[in-house]
Amino acid sequence: MAAYLPQLLLLLAGCPRTFALVAIAPGFSAAAVPPLVRVTLAAGLALALAPLIAAGRVDLLALTPQAYLALLLSEVVLGAIMGYLLSCLLEAARLAGEVVDLQIGFRAGALYDPLSAGTSSVVGHLWSLAAVVFFFVIDGHHWLLEALMRSYALCPVGALVYHKGLVTVALQAVQALFVLALQMSAPVVATLIVTDLALGLIGRVMPQMNLMMVGMPAKILIGLGALAACSPLLVNSLSRVLDLLQQYLGAALRGVGA
Repeated sequence: MAAYLPQLLLLLAGCPRTFALVAIAPGFSAAAVPPLVRVTLAAGLALALAPLIAAGRVDLLALTPQAYLALLLSEVVLGAIMGYLLSCLLEAARLAGEVVDLQIGFRAGALYDPLSAGTSSVVGHLWSLAAVVFFFVIDGHHWLLEALMRSYALCPVGALVYHKGLVTVALQAVQALFVLALQMSAPVVATLIVTDLALGLIGRVMPQMNLMMVGMPAKILIGLGALAACSPLLVNSLSRVLDLLQQYLGAALRGVGA
């Protein structure tokens, strides 16, 4: 048993990275996924990547218990960074849907979102599900697993080093989230703003018309039509999201590697 102790310690040191990634990444971390499935998936990934984990340059037997605990925490941080970047950029789809819902008037009817275990409006819920489905359809999960493999080459176990550029990468990811959300929702929001202006002009010309009775159904009908017309643009926007994800994730891994 003592002969396998270094391999066991190294495998255990590699598990926190996969566990943190599965716990945060969209799709894998959905509340509808049973915890046992997530734990099994994370443990299976760590076992499959054992040869890459074993390439670490740290002598675990020479570490004190406190140093080994610090190493485990650093692996959790790295896995959380990877999951955060993926969640941050795919969250742009949900945020764009929230903006559209607010403009149409659907925001009053919030739904339970099983992905975030919170409340989400109609279009926000739809677009967040569409983003996750799109991610798996284009084999984004395969790319994520490849990124996890590359992370052990760029930042082996025990080689986590903080660089100032990491904060810049995180801020750029948040900035990209808001920019992409605005780009996704802009066509529908612009259409609904024009609709509001048209209804305002109609109200001035015909003040006897009850705009509350006519305006809300009209905005819903026009908003749904604009959503249907702009659906192909959502695919292009999600493609840009994944392109940015690759850039930011690579920059983050280079920013924490020794």
